[in-house]
Amino acid sequence: MARQKTHDYQNLQVVACICRIKETPKVCEYLNKAFGLARMTYNLALAEYNGYFKEFKTRIETNTGKKYKEVKDEYKEKHGKAYFKKLKEEYGVIPKLSDINKKYRATELAKTTDKNGNQRGYVTEVTCNALETGLANLQTAFKNFYAGTGKLPTFKKVSHKSFSFDPRHIKFDRKNQRLFIQFDKKRLGKVEVYNKLRFDFLKLTNVTFSRKGSRYYVSIAGYINEPKTETKELSKEEIAKLPQPDENEVLGIDLGCKTSVYCSDGTELNCFDLVKGNAKKLARLQRKAARQYQKGKKRFEQSRGWKETQKKVGNLHAAIQRERKRWREEVTRGIAAKYDVVCVETLKIRNITKRRKRKKNEKTGREQSRRNPISKSFLNVAPYAFVKALKHYCKQVRQIGQYEPSSKTCSVCGHKQDMPLNKREFKCGKCGAVFNRDYNAAINIKKMGLDNPAKVFYNERQCRGSIGESGD
Repeated sequence: MARQKTHDYQNLQVVACICRIKETPKVCEYLNKAFGLARMTYNLALAEYNGYFKEFKTRIETNTGKKYKEVKDEYKEKHGKAYFKKLKEEYGVIPKLSDINKKYRATELAKTTDKNGNQRGYVTEVTCNALETGLANLQTAFKNFYAGTGKLPTFKKVSHKSFSFDPRHIKFDRKNQRLFIQFDKKRLGKVEVYNKLRFDFLKLTNVTFSRKGSRYYVSIAGYINEPKTETKELSKEEIAKLPQPDENEVLGIDLGCKTSVYCSDGTELNCFDLVKGNAKKLARLQRKAARQYQKGKKRFEQSRGWKETQKKVGNLHAAIQRERKRWREEVTRGIAAKYDVVCVETLKIRNITKRRKRKKNEKTGREQSRRNPISKSFLNVAPYAFVKALKHYCKQVRQIGQYEPSSKTCSVCGHKQDMPLNKREFKCGKCGAVFNRDYNAAINIKKMGLDNPAKVFYNERQCRGSIGESGD
């Protein structure tokens, strides 16, 4: 027997790819059960922990004579992110999640009964990985909450459909680059995938099953035989040492609501036409679902027609998501192939898309928050995901400061003037130059990115194939 090669995995590249599963009635039924059990264990463990957390709150309120929020704010000012540890030291410990999780293992959970008094025997019909992922996700959520990096976990909805799986049960056909998932041989057998794998994995780190609309996917992450490369944020000292790039190899990008992407070389890229047709279909289906919905009844008590329209709505949402992703991948890879350095602005998306101030309705007399007309067209671009894709494919991405006046400054003479959003043409009051508003902003972003960037992300990775969904 020949010895297998041992690899130093710490220095190897981790990549991921998403493959579409071949949907058979057996596979669909099995995965739906697994999604439901992952959500159920998460919610059951969270409900029990919330009971202990309420007792902890009442204990603090009785001892201090103050409300929990007041005590919490006082401890936050004194101790910062470690405030919760100090609270537990003074007012008693809450039971550990690891102790609570022992009750929700498959063998013990099967003995318990639900609200209707039926025994939970169906727990053993599905792989135990589904139960373990629900509990593991809850544990990480609480770790983030205690560390001060996340909010208090809430219950998962029916729409949450994913669970992780033990990567040891995944098998490859190395010659044909095919994937076979083999778990629960008695009930399910082999699960096949439509497309070939993009990478020759040496070792798998994570396997996650998910559902989008009526399609089922498996995302696989693992090590490949390539040196590790990361997108690194440079420090101020490293930015100062960087050589000045050639202006022909630099591109400035302005993300807007009228045109999706406006480049400093004059090209306009729009994704609104992709979504337009589907948006009309979606509105029509949602109106139909609203007419079919019967008030006072739960989801599972609704009519068959309502359930069918809801499936169509879900499929259409997934189709829109796929179209946006394809457009984003094509555009970012095209930019990375032409230009070495890309300059973008730092956007606070929450402030741009938030609702406007409340206004009284003359008919009803109630205060209503008004919709922001920009938010829908702006979020079609998915600005965060677009910049993230640029960082993945481009060699260097430069971000200018959040408050830089890129739209208000003339790109010829540098004169600043007010520019409300309804003005789509920039007319300089000093030199008389006339530009498209977004084109002027793109040129300014390029100049500011070259002269004084706030952040620089450097990536040694060459532009290679998309690590995205396939088999659509």
